[in-house]
Amino acid sequence: MRPTQTATEAASRATFLALMGALSRPGMIHSLPGDPQGDELRTFVAIGKALLDLETSYYTPEALLSRKLALTGAKGRNPAQAAYHFYPHLYAEDLTAIEQASVGDYLYPDRGATVMIGCRFGERAGQCMQLSGPGVLNQSPESRIQVSDVPLEFWRQRARRIHYPMGFDAYLIDGQKVIGLPRSTKVELEAVPCM
Repeated sequence: MRPTQTATEAASRATFLALMGALSRPGMIHSLPGDPQGDELRTFVAIGKALLDLETSYYTPEALLSRKLALTGAKGRNPAQAAYHFYPHLYAEDLTAIEQASVGDYLYPDRGATVMIGCRFGERAGQCMQLSGPGVLNQSPESRIQVSDVPLEFWRQRARRIHYPMGFDAYLIDGQKVIGLPRSTKVELEAVPCM
């Protein structure tokens, strides 16, 4: 007899699979389970439930989110020690914390952090970016993304800190939509406005 999943377990599994799919196809928008009109903090909590457990750690500057993530059993840590960073809104002052995020080392590159960032996709005022690297199909719609509500300095910081295989992986989250940017993906900011 096969064990059955609870609704919570099924949602966590679907969230986890969407996140893994997003990392394997950088630039492609994947859908997370849940209410598309729901509160955005709820999406970050759902991601926390899918990724965090007693053996992991997290950092977030948001007090309410921190309390909710603590219910997973994971430990809240400072930015340098946290395996997962959660930023429902990324402000310029948060870049100091991301600067401290672990990038692993040559012996243990898997110790690099994973960063979740709330943003918007396809906004007219957004920054256009060209993606390249493993999993990105050249000239495909996914090879070019448009993102707003992320400080430009974040992209410069990411380029400066990633020396593959060392670096951090990132997820861009817009409501129930997610784009994965593994450390192996090169992001080039486009100087011309998006069309």
